[in-house]
Amino acid sequence: MKPVEIARLIAVLVWSFGVIGLSAYLFQPVGRIGKWILIAVDSGLVALAIAWMNRSGPFGPRRPRYRRAPTTAENYAKVAGQVRAIADAELVAGNRLEYCQESEGRFYLRFAGPFRTEPASLPRQERFGWEHYYENPDGTAIATAHWRTSSAETPVLCEHLRGVEVAMHRAGIRLNGQYGTDIGVLSMVCELQADAAKAAYGLAECVEAREVEWMDRFDRVTEGWLVCHACGLRITGAGGRRFPDFEATERDGSPR
Repeated sequence: MKPVEIARLIAVLVWSFGVIGLSAYLFQPVGRIGKWILIAVDSGLVALAIAWMNRSGPFGPRRPRYRRAPTTAENYAKVAGQVRAIADAELVAGNRLEYCQESEGRFYLRFAGPFRTEPASLPRQERFGWEHYYENPDGTAIATAHWRTSSAETPVLCEHLRGVEVAMHRAGIRLNGQYGTDIGVLSMVCELQADAAKAAYGLAECVEAREVEWMDRFDRVTEGWLVCHACGLRITGAGGRRFPDFEATERDGSPR
């Protein structure tokens, strides 16, 4: 035991015996009920002393209070610069702000529909083949919006992954989302067999087939990835039906 812990133990023992001895001396004439009350009071005082020794209960370290995450409106009030002016114009034009999040002093704004205004202050930039964005020159805020959504008729991925993307849509596989920061990601609701898909569709050498495991609450999930290193795009799939399904019909668009 550390010297501090030994000192606490000695103090508790002295306190406990002192309380019990003093109580027994002062309250000798009390009756049986009074003695039981005295024993309960003494026990409580000894318990408080033990809690003080162990740094628990009311004497323990204060737990940090839960910090509520700022809302979209609270974050939006902090956005400044040219992106703020563009965002205000989009809201006036009827475009809905899906979210506004802050990360390391940088604000990320996402609009539900394509941009409806053409500001002269900042050039509109494009990335991933489906997203437009405006960014403050100092990098403090960026506003993004999708100008097209992946489908069998309008694929958004590069030519190296487009065959798999179209086949998934024709097979009735649901689109989970389109997103990205450093790399564009198309997420599909299917159990993507990455190696089998690369071999079946004859994908180029720049496409890497990979399986990634991660924890979803209490379950381990295996997600298939097809990554095009030449174009900085990725298509992923986890959960749902298997793809490619070699027992599917030609109507599915998957290999037989």
